[in-house]
Amino acid sequence: MAALANNQIAEALATMANLMARDNDLGRDGEKRLERFMTHKPTIFTGGCYQVGRGSGDYL
Repeated sequence: MAALANNQIAEALATMANLMARDNDLGRDGEKRLERFMTHKPTIFTGGCYQVGRGSGDYL
């Protein structure tokens, strides 16, 4: 019985280590940041430089 419990603990630790290693994958870091950013539902930029009250040629 103790051997089974030890085996289950070792398996759980190995699974946790794999998940933590996958979360620290530097290749996916930018993708994870984008996903985290998008969960906050930021306003979408619709483009354009025209501002109300200014001419179309004035950028600032």
